[in-house]
Amino acid sequence: MKIKRLFPVLLLVGMFMASSAWADNIPEFDAVGVDSGNYFAKNNAGYQLVIKNTPLIFGKALEDNSNFTKDVMFIRNTQFEWERFGANMGVAYPDPCWGAFNSVLTTVQRSGQYDWWIVLQMQPESDLDLNIYDCVLKHQGARNGGLWGQAQQTGRWRSDTEKLYFSPCANPEITVEAIPGPWAVAGWSSQTLDARKVPGLWKSVLKEKWYTSKAMWDESIVVALPETGCWNQDGDANFQLVQGDAIHVTVKVPTFNTADIYYGADSVVLKYIGMTGTEFLGANK
Repeated sequence: MKIKRLFPVLLLVGMFMASSAWADNIPEFDAVGVDSGNYFAKNNAGYQLVIKNTPLIFGKALEDNSNFTKDVMFIRNTQFEWERFGANMGVAYPDPCWGAFNSVLTTVQRSGQYDWWIVLQMQPESDLDLNIYDCVLKHQGARNGGLWGQAQQTGRWRSDTEKLYFSPCANPEITVEAIPGPWAVAGWSSQTLDARKVPGLWKSVLKEKWYTSKAMWDESIVVALPETGCWNQDGDANFQLVQGDAIHVTVKVPTFNTADIYYGADSVVLKYIGMTGTEFLGANK
């Protein structure tokens, strides 16, 4: 009888210990390609702390093995192709603001589209901070002095009388959606995510929403973590995100754009709190 009475107690203790171990959380960031090779990760103390303290998996550093190539994702049998960056405006050249990575230009009075597909290496247990690192210059600014003299904000323009204006519709539009990976929660094929407006924290669907960027600063958009059984502001069902799912970020620049805008593969980084024990390795190059 004593043994029978003791067994449920031991079971509860074991479950508590297991759940406590599972509940460990660490800061995590993800980008296109090898995360530790991202320009901003290499030049930021916070990112370096994450790289240094992320647990090794089979002797491999998580941030060093995060290039989810087409071959890797084919093996994993995921529902999307591979982690990558794409732009429809032309060839990438050294970025005129940062210089250490290549970016693609959308010039004044031209439309353009940029896309990033970034794989989550851990299951998130927080909202996602979407950081977009900008390079925005006046027209032909890269040839006429560059960042230090030709810095600009999207949507800004001056009239013939030198009066300064801001046109919301001349700014880029951003859309953020999630795409299921190999361990996705069943029942969804894609879902548009919500932003939390700061301050206030009320939600707005991240579908073709204007945002403004300026010079060499980064824009931080808080992307709400979807919860299974809830709905976004458009009435679409939400599903939990797990490691291996992809975040697809699309930035569209309108034809009446008022600035020279540059984005490259390194320009977008996702930051969040990840659950230990859910690490997902890609390739290291």
